[in-house]
Amino acid sequence: MRELDFDFLRERLSAEAMQIISASIEESRRRNHNFLSEDHVLLALCKKDRKLLQDTVCRNSLKIEDLAVETKILLDSTRPYVGRSFRMTPELKRTLRTAWGNVVQTEHRRIETFDLLDAIERNGTSAAWEIIKKNGLPLPEFQEYLKEYKRNYLENKKRIKEHVSQKSSFASLPPNVKREFVEAVKSDDYESAYTILSSYIHHSKMDLPLVSHQTTAYGHIKRDSFLLYGSVLILFALIVFSLSTLVSC
Repeated sequence: MRELDFDFLRERLSAEAMQIISASIEESRRRNHNFLSEDHVLLALCKKDRKLLQDTVCRNSLKIEDLAVETKILLDSTRPYVGRSFRMTPELKRTLRTAWGNVVQTEHRRIETFDLLDAIERNGTSAAWEIIKKNGLPLPEFQEYLKEYKRNYLENKKRIKEHVSQKSSFASLPPNVKREFVEAVKSDDYESAYTILSSYIHHSKMDLPLVSHQTTAYGHIKRDSFLLYGSVLILFALIVFSLSTLVSC
């Protein structure tokens, strides 16, 4: 087995995929396995990315809960690795290489969670994947579901990225908020960046120097002033008319 290289993973995995790997490591250490495998990754996906599984491998008859239970049973019966360092199985190493090969030529150049799932299926070495095959998910259907999920995911992420860019160009963020925001953007975690900005905008309200917000507020002020000024003129005209009527009488 190869020693786990965290720097290698951080450079190539998206924030979401890195969270799955971290959860996989937790599953391994909970069982004192001292190694990381594709089965640990699949169990982590069951717990941390239910949406991906629900829209792909568990879209027909297989339930996520059943997949998780059977994968747990499989891992609980797995013998631990005896060694000083935490290791990665050759099968998972091959899976990561396959996933990286699929994204290295793309604009994104980051392995997403669905790339991990796709690579696990392509390599066909995961024992837990046999549970999925046993429950009758045809390969063409899986590939079609995964393609649809990937398309929707990337479109949504692109919209979030554009929204974040628009907001961040107008916002003067406090140092602590800016630090979190920059770290999220650097790790390509635009969902977290969007959440950070949205939370700051929500709590700061009028204090946030957003151009769109200032323009809206200024528009309300102009409109309210105009209505008040118009009301005064109408009231003054009524008073003058009443006085004129009394004088003529």
